[in-house]
Amino acid sequence: MAGRYPTRRQYRGRSGKGSVVLKAIIALLALMILACILFFTVLGGRVEYTDDGVRIVAPWMQNAPGEAPGPESSAPIIVVEPE
Repeated sequence: MAGRYPTRRQYRGRSGKGSVVLKAIIALLALMILACILFFTVLGGRVEYTDDGVRIVAPWMQNAPGEAPGPESSAPIIVVEPE
C-alpha cells in the first residue's frame, strides 16, 4: 500500500520572507555591536565625561601650537519675534 496517500507532502522546513528579515536584523545588530567595540577600543582613552555631557577629545580637533584658540561657547541666544 505504498500509494495510499499520494497527496501527502514532506515537511521541508520554514521558508518565506521572515527568515530574510530576521537575517537582516541580526546583521544590523552585529554591525552595531562591532561599531561600539571599535569606538571604545579606538577612542576609549579620549572620552571625557563632564557636567555638560560626553565629550570626545580627538587630536585633529585640538588647536595646533601657536594657533589662536577658537571661539568660546556662550549661553544660547534666544530670538523672540514680535507678534
